[in-house]
Amino acid sequence: EISECLVGSEMCIRDRFSRCFKSMDDLYREHLDYDVYVVGSDQVWNPGASSSIEPYFLTFAPQGARTFSYASSFGVDKIGSSIMPKMKEWMSCIKAISVRETSGVELVKRITGCDATLVCDPTLLLDKEDWKPYMKVVLNMPQRYVIIYQLSASQTIVDLACRIAQEQNIPVYRICKRAFWVEQNEGVKNILDAGPAEFLSLIANASCVVTDSFHGTAFSVNFNIPFYTVVSVKKKNNSRMESLLRYVGLMDRMVRDNVGVKCFSLTTYDKNKVNNRLLELRKLSVDFINNSINC
Repeated sequence: EISECLVGSEMCIRDRFSRCFKSMDDLYREHLDYDVYVVGSDQVWNPGASSSIEPYFLTFAPQGARTFSYASSFGVDKIGSSIMPKMKEWMSCIKAISVRETSGVELVKRITGCDATLVCDPTLLLDKEDWKPYMKVVLNMPQRYVIIYQLSASQTIVDLACRIAQEQNIPVYRICKRAFWVEQNEGVKNILDAGPAEFLSLIANASCVVTDSFHGTAFSVNFNIPFYTVVSVKKKNNSRMESLLRYVGLMDRMVRDNVGVKCFSLTTYDKNKVNNRLLELRKLSVDFINNSINC
């Protein structure tokens, strides 16, 4: 019904959106009347967020409403004991809870005593063929290249990408997350103006991806692109990448940033095995959504 609405009438799409709420008080004063309320995903339950995360537990939904979370993420694998009682109270508003990493399943159990369902990130609900219509080819790119997509400064990422490129005799490009300040590295060409459509194309056509990003990892896995995920030993938000890679059997693609890169090279993996695991997780995830909406 929703897809038919999207195709059939732009006005119909607008009619299905609520008005804009500019404050929590404004949201809580509204008398909402929807069939289903759903929250997700990314780091909506990260206690370190710069704003209140309370509404992301659907605390504004009418009492007795059909509610569920889809692939909600804490972004961390540990929660302070001081916020646990409040999170337990908030989670009581959600009838069915799903999260996108195994550490999230454990956190929900620890906070509420209830079981959460492990589902895939929303981007993984679509396969490569589904994503193709949304890709935009970047002009003047070579046929083979290594792509860097990094969110934090890391010499290990640059060194690993350059080593692989040198071994394969191909260039290195970097998708820059912001154009107003860009780090310069010898042998790395920066792409300053890639939007979401270009990002998809650059990942899908790469010979190898080197990244510290969860979604850089997820799209590489989904598109069957050789990759390495570099994680910081100092950070505590690696559980998202680790959970996905462990599920699809690609933990050997994870690199700690305190390890030398001389032993790494561009290698392939069993794509069929990975795709089968993704299909399994995708089916479980779709079943969860359907059951949460209909039950």
